[in-house]
Amino acid sequence: MPIPRGRDLFSALCILGERLVNLHLLRSRAASLLDGTLSERATVGTLRYTPTQPGGTPGRVWLNARQSLEGMSAEVWEFRVGGYPVCRKWLQDRKGRTLSTDDLSHYYRMAAAIAESLAILAEIDEALEERGGWS
Repeated sequence: MPIPRGRDLFSALCILGERLVNLHLLRSRAASLLDGTLSERATVGTLRYTPTQPGGTPGRVWLNARQSLEGMSAEVWEFRVGGYPVCRKWLQDRKGRTLSTDDLSHYYRMAAAIAESLAILAEIDEALEERGGWS
């Protein structure tokens, strides 16, 4: 286990770590990044992702041939835990199922938590660099 170089770094990492834990347990709310306005109930079919286009539309997760959720970055879509792409896997596990309002709400919170986690991970890297890294 790496040991932080000094009390200042240890304190900074504790604060950032606590934010990560709360996000991963969905205890705190991150700002939603997806546009969840679907005109009808969404059934998960063949999934695909279209990345953000330069100067164009934001990244889009297609739930089926007609319905999509807009606003997901490639970094969030590709984020992996234990080798699994979290956002894709969650939807794949529900293939053929019509998503409820609660399902969609959970998915939005999960994607937002991942986006916020990526930002916190960058803050951790910055804190390590500014304070001389591990001992």
